[in-house]
This record gives sequence, C-alpha cells and structure tokens, in this order.
Amino acid sequence: MKQTMKNLYCYFVLILLFSISSCENNEDILEENIQNKTNFTIKKVKYNELIKNTIISEKINQIQGIKTKLETNKTIYNSIYDFFIATEEAVFIDDGISQSYTFPVYRLDQPVITENLVIYIDSQKTLTYLVDYGEDITTIKNKSKTELERNKVKHYLLDLDTSAMIGSKIVDPTLELVCIESYSWELVEYHEGDLTGGPLYEYGWVLQSSSCAWVSNGGGGGTSGSDGSTSGNDGSTGTTGGSGSLNGGDTVNTTPTSISDMNGGGSGVSLNQAFRDQLNEEQNECLNSLSLTQQRDIRNYINDLASTTNAVSIIPYFNKVEDFMDAACGNPDLSFDFYLSLLSPAYIDFSEIDTTTPEGQRLDCIYKKLTSSVEFRQLFEDTFGGDQDKINVKFRLQPNLLSVNGLPSDGNCTPTEVINGNYYTVITINSDILTGNLEKANILIAKTIIHEYLHAYLNLKYLDINQGTTLSFLSNLQLEELMYYYFTPATEHDFMFNQMIPVFQNILSEIISELLSTEDIADTNNNPITDANGIVIENFNFMNFYKYIAYEGLHNSQSYMNDIESNPIEKRKHIEYNNYAKNSSNDCQ
Repeated sequence: MKQTMKNLYCYFVLILLFSISSCENNEDILEENIQNKTNFTIKKVKYNELIKNTIISEKINQIQGIKTKLETNKTIYNSIYDFFIATEEAVFIDDGISQSYTFPVYRLDQPVITENLVIYIDSQKTLTYLVDYGEDITTIKNKSKTELERNKVKHYLLDLDTSAMIGSKIVDPTLELVCIESYSWELVEYHEGDLTGGPLYEYGWVLQSSSCAWVSNGGGGGTSGSDGSTSGNDGSTGTTGGSGSLNGGDTVNTTPTSISDMNGGGSGVSLNQAFRDQLNEEQNECLNSLSLTQQRDIRNYINDLASTTNAVSIIPYFNKVEDFMDAACGNPDLSFDFYLSLLSPAYIDFSEIDTTTPEGQRLDCIYKKLTSSVEFRQLFEDTFGGDQDKINVKFRLQPNLLSVNGLPSDGNCTPTEVINGNYYTVITINSDILTGNLEKANILIAKTIIHEYLHAYLNLKYLDINQGTTLSFLSNLQLEELMYYYFTPATEHDFMFNQMIPVFQNILSEIISELLSTEDIADTNNNPITDANGIVIENFNFMNFYKYIAYEGLHNSQSYMNDIESNPIEKRKHIEYNNYAKNSSNDCQ
C-alpha cells in the first residue's frame, strides 16, 4: 500500500563529477546552470574528521551490530543488509536546515551497482537510508539530464532498532521510498586544498525528489506518522529505529558515489578492507606474513577491482587472491610472484631470474607475452581436460644446459618434494638460447616454456598414479620418454594430436604478433613450403607453423615416428616450418 507523505521533500543529490576543464566547451550552458543552482554546501570529508562526529560513529556501529545479528539468526535474516560500508571518506551535504553524510556501500556477491548509505541529521532526529541507483557509477555519470530523470532510484529507510528483532516475527525491516525527481546544477568542494591533486571544485547534478511515498517491505503498507513507525496489516508494528519523527518539510540530501570515486578516483582502499573483513583469522595471519611485494601487489589488484564495472560478482576475484595466499603460505620456501601467478597455469617463483641481465630481461619479456594469452592461463584444463589444479613452479636459468645424453638442451624440469608432501617443479631454461651462442627466436623460446609446463604437469600426474616412482627417475626423463611410460601407444597419439598440439596452436595464435616482427609476418606471403626440388607443397599456413614447431623435442615419441618421420611430405613440412621459426625475430620488446 502506498500513501503520500505530505510536505516531505527528499533531496537526493546526484554528483556526476564533471571537471571544470571538461565544461569549457559548454560555457553558456554552464553559466545558465550556475545561475539556477541552490544553496548547498557539498564537500568530501575524510575518515579522521568523520570519527569526530559521535552521531556518525554511533550510527555506523549500530549498523554493524544489526548486520551481525542478522547474519547469525536466519529467522530474521534480510538480504538488504548484506552490504559493506566504505568509511574512509564521505560526501557531506548541508542545505542550511539539515545535514547528510553519504558513504559508498558494496556487496560481494552481486553485480557492481551504485548503492549508498545516507545518514540524515537535523535538529530533532537522525535517519538512515540505503539508496540504490540500479546502475554502475560509470553509466550514471555518462547520462544526460533527461536520461537521469527516467532512472528509477530506490530509497530504503533502514530499521536499526535491534530490539525490534527479538521475537519470532519481524515486520517492515525496511521501507522503500518512491519520489518524483527533478535536477539542478551544483558546485562541489572536492579536495579542500589538501594537496591530493585534481581540481579543487567541480560541478555536478543535484537530484531534488518530492511527493515521496513509501512502500512497506514486510507486514503491509506503512503510513507517515509522528513517530516514524509503520503498521502492518496484522496489527504488528515496526519502527524506523527510534530516530525521531518524520516531520513535514524534512530534506534528505545524498549523492551517488562509489569506491572508485573515493580519494580522487579508484583508490579501492575500502574494497581492500572488505577483502580483509571476510577473511578468517588464519587467512589474515597468512596475508600479514606475505612479503611486502606480495602484499602490495594484492592491494593494487583489489584497488583495480574497485573501478571495474559490469562485473557479475567480486567473489571470484577474491577467491583467486585467497588461492594465491594458500599457495604462498603453504610453500614458505618459494616466493611466488602474484601477478605472474594470476596470469599463469601455475604459481610462479621468478625470484632467481635477474631481470637486470640481458638473459633475464628476455625471459621475463617472452614470459609476459605468454601471459597475455587466455589459452595459456588455462593450459592444463585445455590439455588434460576438466578442472585442473595449479602447480607450483620455480624458474631458473643455467648456461650450457645439457640433457642426460650430454646434448645441449633448451630446458628441463625437475620435481621437488617439500615437507608437507606437496611438490613443486624447477623449470630450468638454458640461458644460452636467450642471449648466448645458441640464441633462439622468440617463438621457439615461448614454445619451450609451454613444453616444459606440460612436462612438469605430466610428471605430477605420473606420480599420482605411480606412487613408487622416484623423483630422480622423473628428472632424467624427457617429455617424449615420459609420454611413453604414461600413455599406451593409442592414448599417446590421441593426447599429442587431439589435445597437446591444438593447445600449442591456440596459445601461439593469440600472441603471434607479439613474438614475430611485422617483417616476419609479411615474409610469410613470399615463403611457400616446398619440397627438396622446389615444388610447392603448400602456401605458408600459420596453424601448421604452430603445429610443426610444437613437434620439436618430441622426435622420439611413437606418434612422431609414425606420423611425421615415416611420411616424407610431413617430415619436409616439419623441417621447413622450423627453419622459418629459427630465422624469425629474437628481439622482444
């Protein structure tokens, strides 16, 4: 049931921050808007000033108390309270009669929409509202006046009286207000000259809402009254929190703001606090035990999430961070790089790679090219199918790296057991192929990294099904030899041609322009694949190019012997495509 609240004017302030410089091309419109503006004082207030206001501090504590009670008692649970409050900064609005403080709020399991907590204060009472704009902050800021007037904004009058929640039935825990809306243009004091950068003043919209009516959520429709209470159809009574009466002429001002607006945009400090708030004690101890670099990278990653729009949920991103923490704290002997691990099929320890050296710089450069491939990040799922766990990998460089046969080797991998029964793998890359006398092209080094990853993962799968296998036995096996032990001839063929080779093709195709120069790619039009007599077998085909370079290091596998070695045309294509790869770019930028 709806009933009009006579003489109640709710001013919900929409600060769509437009810098003065962005308005210079619309000076006439700007001047007209300024002439029509009302007498609001609007500014940002920092946390150290907010906590001095006892009314604000008490109200925030009251909200946290009711959230705790709702979370622990399912019979009085209400999803409207499932939010976190960003208290680092608020928007303060004073219209000469009343004041309001607007805080960003956010939810961990819902789309990123703009919601604000508004605390209204006048000489007689304090009221608390939750304002839901139904859209992300970027969409709101990009709307015109006409588009804004079409937007439906929901305003909930929060019931913060916890005593009303004792009992078997709760009536009207929230009241939704619906208002008629119009707009004016306002001046916002943004930085208060505190040297935080950016403009000191900006202009934005003020939404003036009038003819407000409320819709009761719970035991029936509510009515306006002297004590702010609501009466349900069954005669039971809810309350607005004992905050005072809803008198005619009340003015409530608010502004749509998000975490990305705090501290000049995109600071994400509050979302970092939300992340910590949802960790248990053990997880918080783990986070605190990480290196300063790891903690900084995690903070920065979460900061970036604060400015992300249209995300379905924050939780999957938080889960990735927690998974990294579990791996890092569970392997104290390793020093995982957060960002490389996030973009890799493994948790990566790059601590022994000296990126001040030419060889270290080149490995780092090529590896980061690989991380831009989505297929690379899900390497093990695409190769072995289903959900696959990340493995732990430490990278090393070594000159003059040899195989067990005493021949030069581009790379190898060695599984290592740690105290808790888990394993990590050391992938060693021959530094000579990066800058030495065996220097190889970018695409062949990228291929080697993928090759060693698959080798490392197959090692661990082999350990799972052969518990008596020794690590020294695996360390002496090349990937093609390991495949002989792991697969039957039939399953090896299926693995190579239907799973492994397509993965190489998918990864390399995503980053080919990063690995080859423009000249390299242009040259492919002039380099058909020919037989020994110069007769064209086929025009250059990039998918075949990826396939045939993926065979490198697999010459002794049964599948290679049957399908490539014994077929003169296939063997020729393998040789020609690899010759082209060897002569391609070795300059990584």
